[in-house]
Amino acid sequence: MDSTWIYWVTLMGWLARGASSSPLDTVGAPQDLRIVDPGFLGFMSVTWQPPSTLPAPGSCAVRYELKYRNAGQEYWQTVITTKLSYEDEFDLNGAIEAKVRTILGDDCMDGSSLHSPWVQTVVQPDSRGALGTRVQDLRCVYTNWEQLLCTWRPGEDAPPEADYHLYYWYHGLAQAQVCEDYVSADGRHVGCRFPSLQEAEYKDFNICVNGSFSSPPTSLQPTYFTLQLQNIVQPRPPEGLTMQQKNPEGPLLEWQPPRGLIPPACLEYHIQGKGPLGALWERWSSDPEALLPQPGPGRPATCVRVRARVNMFCAQDGLWSEWSAELCLPEPEGRPHMLWALSVVGLVSAGAVVGLLLLGWRHKALLKPVLARMGVPSSRGSGVSPRPACPKDSPGAVRPEREDEV
Repeated sequence: MDSTWIYWVTLMGWLARGASSSPLDTVGAPQDLRIVDPGFLGFMSVTWQPPSTLPAPGSCAVRYELKYRNAGQEYWQTVITTKLSYEDEFDLNGAIEAKVRTILGDDCMDGSSLHSPWVQTVVQPDSRGALGTRVQDLRCVYTNWEQLLCTWRPGEDAPPEADYHLYYWYHGLAQAQVCEDYVSADGRHVGCRFPSLQEAEYKDFNICVNGSFSSPPTSLQPTYFTLQLQNIVQPRPPEGLTMQQKNPEGPLLEWQPPRGLIPPACLEYHIQGKGPLGALWERWSSDPEALLPQPGPGRPATCVRVRARVNMFCAQDGLWSEWSAELCLPEPEGRPHMLWALSVVGLVSAGAVVGLLLLGWRHKALLKPVLARMGVPSSRGSGVSPRPACPKDSPGAVRPEREDEV
C-alpha cells in the first residue's frame, strides 16, 4: 500500500514537471526598445518592455542581456540585468546602437538557459545646423582645482554674425545649465568661465556648444564633450625655491606647493637643471624637495626650475603647471682653490725656468777665463775654430845652438 502511493506521487510529479516545461521551448523577445534622451547632453536611458508571454512569476528567473555602443566602436558594452532600463554616458556626436534579448535561467531548463532573438535600435546624431559651423579646438582647463575655463574657435564656415552658446550638466543638476560668463572676441563668444564646481568633481561633466545666426535664420552644428574635472587640473607654479648644501650628498632643493585647494599629497613635481647650453638633467619627486647632483670642480653654475602636476593617485591625467622662477646654484666651492693652486704652480714653474736660464749664463761667464788658459778658443768670431800649431819643426825655424857639456 505504501509503495503504491509513493509510485503515484512520483509519477504525478514527473507529469506536472513535463507539463510546466513544455511551453518553455521558446521565449519571447523584449518589446518597445528605446534610447531616451532626457536632455542631459549625453547621459541617456535605454528602456524596454518584457515579452508578451513569460513563465508565472517566481517559477523562473527572467533576465535581460543588453549590449550598446556608439556606432563605429569595435566592442559592445554588455550588461545582464533583471530591470527594464539602464543608464550610461553616450557620445551624441555619432549614432548610438543598442540591442537586448531575454534570458531564462537554468532553473527552468534543466541546467541550460534559453535566449530570445535580439531586438535592436539605432539613434542617429542631431543633423541640424549648417555644415562647417561646428566649434573647433575646444579646450578646458581646471586651474588649480578652483576655476574652470573652456575656450574654442568658431567653425571654419561660420559667418561673422554667428554666435555660440554653451550648456553643461553633471549628476546633481535637475537640468542642463547655460553659461553665464562668456569670453568674447570680435563680437562673439569664444569661451566660458564657470562658477564653483566642487560638486562636479569625479563625475562626468557634459558640455554642448551650439548657436545660431539670423541672416538667414540658421542654427549652428552642435558639438558634445564629456570630461572629468580632476583630469584637466593645471596647478599654479611652485613657489619659494631655496637651496641648502648637504655635503657629501649634494645640494637640497626645497619649495612650497601651489597654494589653493589641491591637497599636497595629490601633487608630483618635475625638476630640471639648465646650464648655458640648455637642459643638463631632470629629476621627479613626490615631495616638495629633491637632492640635486653635486656640482663638480670647473663645472659652470646650473639654474634649476620646478613644475607641478596632479599625480596618478588623484586623477587619471593632468596638465603640468608653468615653470617656477629659476634658482641658480652657487659656484662650486672647490673651483677658486683649484684656480689659486694652478696659478701658484704656473708662477713657480715660470720662476724655475728663468732661474735655470740665468744660472746657465752665469756658469758660462765663469768658465770663460778657465777655458782660455786651457787653450780652448772662444767660439765667437767667424764661427770657425783656429787650428792649433803643429808641434813639428817648421822648415824656416831657427834651432838654438847645442851647448856641449863641460
